[in-house]
Amino acid sequence: MTAKEIFAGETVVAFANGKGGKLVFGVENGTWTVTGFSKEEVFQKMDAITNAIFDSCEPKITPSIAVQEIDGKAIIVVEIIPGMQRPYYIKSQGIMEGTYIRVAGTTRHAERYRVQELIMEGTNRSFDQMEREQTVSEEEIAVFCEKMYQHALKLGETDTAREQIQKVGKNQLLSWKLLVERDGAYHPTNGTRQSSRMQPFNVRYSKALCGIFLLPVKNLPVRSMSRSRMPTTSCCSTSTSAHALKELEGRIIMNCPSKQSVR
Repeated sequence: MTAKEIFAGETVVAFANGKGGKLVFGVENGTWTVTGFSKEEVFQKMDAITNAIFDSCEPKITPSIAVQEIDGKAIIVVEIIPGMQRPYYIKSQGIMEGTYIRVAGTTRHAERYRVQELIMEGTNRSFDQMEREQTVSEEEIAVFCEKMYQHALKLGETDTAREQIQKVGKNQLLSWKLLVERDGAYHPTNGTRQSSRMQPFNVRYSKALCGIFLLPVKNLPVRSMSRSRMPTTSCCSTSTSAHALKELEGRIIMNCPSKQSVR
C-alpha cells in the first residue's frame, strides 16, 4: 500500500471504531481543488478502494461507495458506518499497533488503554447478534438481500430517495451481525430470524425477551410533586388500570412476530 492508502486505511478503521464518517477521493487536501476521475477510471478506482479496505482491515469492513459529480468531474465518496465488532485495525500492523481512533477531527493511534476499552465494547453482544444453529445457503442469502432491497424501495417516498437506495450483500449482512460465518457455513442470527416482514429463512417460532411499549399517560399512575415538595401519587381506578393492562397485552401481541409466543 502507498503512504496515501495507508493513511486512508487508518482513517477507515478510526471511523469504524467511532461514530463513522466519509472519505472523499478526487479532492486535494488543503486546497480543496476538485481533481476528479475520468469516466473510464472511476469504476476501476471504486473497485480498488473497496478491495483495499476489505483486504487490509480486520475485522472486515464493507464500505458504502457512491459517485458524485462536481463541475463535471466525478469524485468518489466512501462512507464508513460505526462498527459493531470493535476494535478495528490495520491487519498488517496488528491489533495493538494498527488500531486508530478519531480525536478532534484527526486520526490518532489508539493507546493501549483505549484498545482495551474497544475490546470491551466489541464483546458486548446483544441477543439479536447471537447466531443460530441453522445454516443458510448462498441462494437464500441472495433472496433475503433482494427482499430487503425491494422493501426499502417501497418505503422510499420519492423517486430521488429510491434512486439512492443501494443493494446489500452477504458481506454487509456479516458486518451488521445479521449473518455469522463459522466453519465455512453461514448462520443467521436472532436479528435476522426476528424479521417478521421478510421471513427469510423459514422462521416458525420466535421469542420476545424484552420490549418497550408506549401507552397513553392517562391510563397510567401519575407521580407529581406538591407545593411542600412531598411526592404524591394519584392512582388509577381499577377499571382504568385494567384497561391499561389490556392495551399493553394488545400492543405485545401486535408487535410479536409469532402470535403463539405470547403468554
